[in-house]
Amino acid sequence: GIDAKWGVAGLTASAGISAWLEFLLLRRGMNQRIGRMEFPTEYFVKLWLSAGIAAAAAWGLKLWLHPQQPQIAAALLLLPYGLVYLALTAMFRINEASTIIRRLTRLLSS
Repeated sequence: GIDAKWGVAGLTASAGISAWLEFLLLRRGMNQRIGRMEFPTEYFVKLWLSAGIAAAAAWGLKLWLHPQQPQIAAALLLLPYGLVYLALTAMFRINEASTIIRRLTRLLSS
């Protein structure tokens, strides 16, 4: 008797909570095996900010294009999201992003 949109919201929320619980358990296990790893808060702020801006760009593109088919929406929105995220993380000097860009540059130049 509950509207279907609340089911979607519930599934999304439960998946998010489950992911965080899994992350915490995995982190605890890894800390026990290899020792404690700490990342500066600034690192996570840069990653979350990059993800938020990339998501906003993809959402704006979705509103502008109005794709009707999920497969077409995925093709049109995921690539720009990934490119914006990669560009922002590289701009924030995240090492992994810089490594990916160097590899892509080498691959495209050869």
